[in-house]
Amino acid sequence: MPVLNDRALRPLYRKAGRALGQLNQRIDRWTRRYPTTTAVLFALLGWVLLWLAHRGAICT
Repeated sequence: MPVLNDRALRPLYRKAGRALGQLNQRIDRWTRRYPTTTAVLFALLGWVLLWLAHRGAICT
């Protein structure tokens, strides 16, 4: 079985980079369009993470 080298992985890296770029653009567009909703969702996520950490479910 041939060993994977950098040249063999370049197309995969390029494809992943493009996908991440598209995801970043979509997130950026969404946060500009819905700033209040974004703030509320991030606050809710932070609250849930703090609650889970307090219960010892994460960061143990």
